[in-house]
Amino acid sequence: MPKSKAFVPLKSFKPITNERQARKATSEFHGGGGNRSAYQAASALLTDLHKTTSKFVFRTVTNLGLRPKAGGDPISTLEVGAVNTQLLDSPFLEVTAIDLKSRHPRIEERDFFSVPATGEYSMLVLAMVLNCVPTAEKRGEMLTLCRNHLRDDGLLFFVIPSRCLPGGKREEFNSRIMSRLGFEVVVEEATPKVFSTCFRAVRPPEPLEETVKFKDGGDLLDIVLHPKGVSTTASKEKGSAGHAKKKTKIVVDAE
Repeated sequence: MPKSKAFVPLKSFKPITNERQARKATSEFHGGGGNRSAYQAASALLTDLHKTTSKFVFRTVTNLGLRPKAGGDPISTLEVGAVNTQLLDSPFLEVTAIDLKSRHPRIEERDFFSVPATGEYSMLVLAMVLNCVPTAEKRGEMLTLCRNHLRDDGLLFFVIPSRCLPGGKREEFNSRIMSRLGFEVVVEEATPKVFSTCFRAVRPPEPLEETVKFKDGGDLLDIVLHPKGVSTTASKEKGSAGHAKKKTKIVVDAE
């Protein structure tokens, strides 16, 4: 992986000190009138308070029997949009954590769209990120890249605000978008605030003959897939700079 930029603290960062302020900041951002720095600060506070994503990841990995035994190789993981070190601190994960505006020296300041997809990761975590991508086309590109970053049988942990993907639209999202990208659902969890899904990469993305569009019904998470051709990497086991440890390939049996 190319060398990342040096850590630079957010100049416009404004501390948010309680959950009420954090909820307000996230609602304003999802409504189109919020500030990205305030949203990032709110996300950091809420994840520190509730640990929603890390708990979902740890619980799912454990329940699927994928947690390495003592002394075993850690699971290679890419965390996109990281706002804390909860996954980085896990002893059974080998995490590359990135964000557009890093707030911690262990989180690389990188644009996900610029990271070469070499199919080296066994897990990818995309939590509260897709809803921040401004266009339907770029959201489709992001999900496509997620598949290309993963090894076959790799897991995508996808977390989104519940309001961005209403219950009546989730099955359509899975069949119209995620299935075409080669994913199938392994685990789903929903709360009034957050919808979490663990997808498994079971096949290469389908070649598209026409543009595929998904409308969420509220213009918060519209997605477009273009038939420009998507291929998974030819060098699945190739490593990258800064990742000398042996990677653990995980396999989940279909239920």
